[in-house]
Amino acid sequence: MSDILLIEAFYDGSHRSLIDLLHQTLSPRSILITLPGTKWPWRARCSSLILSDLIPKNANNSFKYLFSSSIVNLSELISLRIDLRSLKTIIYFHENDLVYPKQNDNQEQRDFQYGYNQILTALVADICLFNSFYNLKTFLDKLGPFLNRIPSPKANIQQIRQTIESKSQVFYYPLNKSILPIKVNYFI
Repeated sequence: MSDILLIEAFYDGSHRSLIDLLHQTLSPRSILITLPGTKWPWRARCSSLILSDLIPKNANNSFKYLFSSSIVNLSELISLRIDLRSLKTIIYFHENDLVYPKQNDNQEQRDFQYGYNQILTALVADICLFNSFYNLKTFLDKLGPFLNRIPSPKANIQQIRQTIESKSQVFYYPLNKSILPIKVNYFI
């Protein structure tokens, strides 16, 4: 019986490698739903809408866990699919959009929406996994400066940081794939 829903909104590169490895390791407990690894900005902005139609209906009757990369805006997905609220959600941060480099020198700053989506996703998720200590630390450290860009009234940055930090940890993408089965205790 499949009780783990694996979602990848950008099925290419390291995203594809990790989700395929998890799917292979967790089968037959998992099913995999993906979107092509093209047009990254569109996947980051709109994948929740598309995925909400692809995920089997009444998922709460079939699944216990939802694992996805942070490209999916989990808060949007759960808003569109109320049946997903009861699943234990695990989000994997391949990158940190609060410090991701600008696309070109003409940009004053990177598009706010990408980082904001990751913050909302981290707040909604049950477990936040980061691919490195650097990405976890900079994500937490940059929450304040990033959210201070919002005009008044300001968000409670200290509470947001504490909430995210309390459920975050580092999950290094395995160089030796044989160690992965040891690390899948998130699904127990």
